[in-house]
Amino acid sequence: MLHQPLRLGGGSFEDGVELGQGGQGVPDEDGVEVAEKPFNEKNLFATIFSALGIDPYAAYDLPELPTFHRVEDKAEPIREVLV
Repeated sequence: MLHQPLRLGGGSFEDGVELGQGGQGVPDEDGVEVAEKPFNEKNLFATIFSALGIDPYAAYDLPELPTFHRVEDKAEPIREVLV
């Protein structure tokens, strides 16, 4: 899987935090996969909702659909980037 850098700024995000290769995340020996502190889209959405002061785990009940949550599986926000 190709890993791309992501920059977040403003609001409740910490300036200058680097996660991934060269930062706090540690790549595997081939430099392809993150071996420590891997994050996915669930962590990203939990981080954004948290920064906006929105409960990332709130449930939605829509007619004729199962209950779902903004962020599934209680994925944790990426605390290192939050102020």
